[in-house]
Amino acid sequence: GDGEIYVWVKNLSSAELLLVASQYRLLDTDEKPITHRVDAELQGPLASGGIAYGKLILDDKTRPSRLVLEHPKAGTIEKWFP
Repeated sequence: GDGEIYVWVKNLSSAELLLVASQYRLLDTDEKPITHRVDAELQGPLASGGIAYGKLILDDKTRPSRLVLEHPKAGTIEKWFP
């Protein structure tokens, strides 16, 4: 939807992971960061095998080209948007 991106994250590791808002980055087509807020459901401890789902809320109507989730233990996950 306009100004919102729905996200789900599954913990495939054998350890609990801690998700924090600063780990989610949205970038525009020029690779500039897009200001956004992260739902509380996408933050906090995530048990092994657990799924977190919620939304990223954009502060403006900028269309992101990429979502990057950078976790210090789990690594980096990228999602490109058409």
